[in-house]
Amino acid sequence: MGIRRQKGISAQEQGLRYLLNDLCVDYGHCIPTDDQNWLAGREEITADEFAAELLQIEGYGLEPERIQLIKQLFADQFGTEVLIRNQEKR
Repeated sequence: MGIRRQKGISAQEQGLRYLLNDLCVDYGHCIPTDDQNWLAGREEITADEFAAELLQIEGYGLEPERIQLIKQLFADQFGTEVLIRNQEKR
């Protein structure tokens, strides 16, 4: 059973939600739902920003190993570490 695609959100936002779920289940990086909604709903985000925001929400410092892991998972999910734009709402 996976996360069901929610109506009214972009493919990028759904991808970020999947990534947040994987980070929680597989790596223990779990954040509250309101923070998940904020982070996944960002208009623009890079792998660096995503990693830094996630770790800050969790109360971690900017640990290089954790940042690199999150950035790599971000790049694996989206095929890039560059800006992701959440513009195509459905």
